[in-house]
Amino acid sequence: EIAEDVVYESQWVFQPMHSKVKLLSHLNLKFQAIKESMQSEVMNVSAEIALLPSMSDRPCIVLTQMTAKGLRQATVLVQIRNKAISRIDVCCIPNPSEAKLTGEFPR
Repeated sequence: EIAEDVVYESQWVFQPMHSKVKLLSHLNLKFQAIKESMQSEVMNVSAEIALLPSMSDRPCIVLTQMTAKGLRQATVLVQIRNKAISRIDVCCIPNPSEAKLTGEFPR
């Protein structure tokens, strides 16, 4: 479940997104582009559940993107309020390389 007033922020984008409708539209476009790139073997993307020692082992997701240009990673922090996702932060700080990977890959 996603809250109607969900906030989505990325350290690579200047303006936060404040709405479930905007977030779902953004993610649909992003996932479609990723799917097309993976099908044409231009890139490979994975997501793995991890823990952040610098944040008292807070759970997170480490996104990994492999392209011909190399490896890029991001940390995804999710907040839950009333059993719904209320906030998503995509960031490079905390650094995903510092996360303890669990071997769990969400679908």
